[in-house]
Amino acid sequence: MGTVADWFNRHRRLLGAAVLLALVSLAVWRIRGVLLPFVLAIVLSYLFNPLVKLLVKKGFSRTAALVFIYVVFFLTVAVGVGLVIPTVVFELNRLAEFVPQYFAQVQEMAYEFQARYSEVQLPQAVRQAIDDAVLTVQGKLLGLVSSAAQSILGVFSAFFSLIVAPVLSFYLLRDVDGLRAGLGRFIPSRDRRGTLKLLSEIDGVVAGFVRGQLIVASIVGSLVTLALFLLNIRFAVILGIVAGVAEVIPYFGPFIGAIPALAVAASTSTLTAIKVLVALTAIQQLE
Repeated sequence: MGTVADWFNRHRRLLGAAVLLALVSLAVWRIRGVLLPFVLAIVLSYLFNPLVKLLVKKGFSRTAALVFIYVVFFLTVAVGVGLVIPTVVFELNRLAEFVPQYFAQVQEMAYEFQARYSEVQLPQAVRQAIDDAVLTVQGKLLGLVSSAAQSILGVFSAFFSLIVAPVLSFYLLRDVDGLRAGLGRFIPSRDRRGTLKLLSEIDGVVAGFVRGQLIVASIVGSLVTLALFLLNIRFAVILGIVAGVAEVIPYFGPFIGAIPALAVAASTSTLTAIKVLVALTAIQQLE
């Protein structure tokens, strides 16, 4: 018994941290639906913080620096929206007409394949295996379409988050020193300096990662839009936005972002799809 008690005494901090992490993870999972505004606020905070520091060094107060940055930010967004939204709306209208035609083409190809497939003499076991594989692929495609529809609806539901996030970010950036001081009071004095230093280093790494991902996503989205426009691919702006947003997804993002562009290109011709594939591959290599 004494050995167990000694073990608990030696590892009580680690056990406490593990329990705390588990409780925090459970709480985050339970309220995950309302976390988006806070996540976006943190992203904006990481994006704007270097500018705030620069303006503060130039003699601005922190609040004045934030007001200036946000005015410039919202003016830039307004101009960008004014330039991009009409094109996006136009392409969405065209896309609404294109999607049924595209699925009709796919359905026609499927019927043609099925007709030819039924004429081929195959062993029953092979035919059954192929049929099962086709059903599996069909189920996955239906699930993908359903997920895409839910994602589109999620974009509209996220509109509230896009409004709230800048407000939260403003207060985070304005009161960041107070938040750090408040956090420090919860840390034992003997561990405070080392812990705050570690948290500062983690914060720097995360900030660099977030800013880097946003920059890369913006560049990739712009290059994809330009490449598709030069290749005369329909919906170039929408497909470029999709590619840019998908870029923030680790590992699989570039593949996910490429699928819609390749699908649209393939509806024109195989050669066009190959050209788009080469262009997207070149952009990823530049990245």
